[in-house]
Amino acid sequence: MKICNYCSLENDDSAVKCASCGALAFSNKCNNCATTFSSSYCPNCGVKAGARPSICPDCGAKYFSAACPRCGYSPAREAAERSQHQTVVIHREQVETIPPKKRNSFGIVLLWLLFFPIMVFVAIWRAPRMSLFWKVALTVLIFSFFAYTYYSGS
Repeated sequence: MKICNYCSLENDDSAVKCASCGALAFSNKCNNCATTFSSSYCPNCGVKAGARPSICPDCGAKYFSAACPRCGYSPAREAAERSQHQTVVIHREQVETIPPKKRNSFGIVLLWLLFFPIMVFVAIWRAPRMSLFWKVALTVLIFSFFAYTYYSGS
């Protein structure tokens, strides 16, 4: 809330001039502790002028800090926990966490080592930015190299 310095009328936080007298000079009223001050932060509790309270989804309390002082709920902590694990809420008290899936990089390395020519062809044909001309040209070139080495050895 903004308080007019001349007529002491309470105005909205978005007011540019007083609704009663038209004055342009305001003091701020803290939405948390109702202290009147002229700076941008309350000297009593530290809340920024014009700050709106957050409402706790767990207990319904209004708070101005990063966490609810009544139950300890923190939206930032909950978001961080949600990004680390997928959470399935069964009841309010029971929470089951599912660990993230692991990548199967060992299997891909094994495929490259054992089936090198086939994996080269797969990599060429799955390349999104390579044109069709180069895909066909590289495939024919590599296939002819393997055919030449196979038939020249016999």
